Amino acid sequence: MRHKILQNELASSEESLASQVKRRLAVRRTTSVLSSERREALAKIRELEEELELIGRHEREQGEKEEAIAKEEAETVARIGLVRGTLKGLEGDLEKKRMLVVGVGGVVEEDAGAEEDGRDGGRGEEKEGPRREEAKREESEEDVFRRIAARVESTEAKGY
Repeated sequence: MRHKILQNELASSEESLASQVKRRLAVRRTTSVLSSERREALAKIRELEEELELIGRHEREQGEKEEAIAKEEAETVARIGLVRGTLKGLEGDLEKKRMLVVGVGGVVEEDAGAEEDGRDGGRGEEKEGPRREEAKREESEEDVFRRIAARVESTEAKGY
């Protein structure tokens, strides 16, 4: 009887051992899978850290670009202010010259009448003939203004 009990005990222990070996192998496979998943997760973390660093670098670069553009903007605004100030001064000078032109307008009209007659500004010199060609005689308002402005400048240069 003792023999029979020991044989049953041996069979039961061998079955138990086989079951334990299977369970240990299953745990080992699970541990191996978990280790593999851990390595993959760590690799993803490294990739994400690199991506975060890249994003941070791009953010810094864009911030620097924005600052440079803001500086250019400020310079442009300042330049616009200077140009507007200069234009305002020039417009004031132009208005003064226009006022002077109004004052010497009678002299110019007199000269224009003399030129139509073929004389040079009342000096009696003959020009291109008794009458100028039609295209030359018809001056635009801007041409007349330029001529008057030139005479005003000439008069100012002579000290009149």
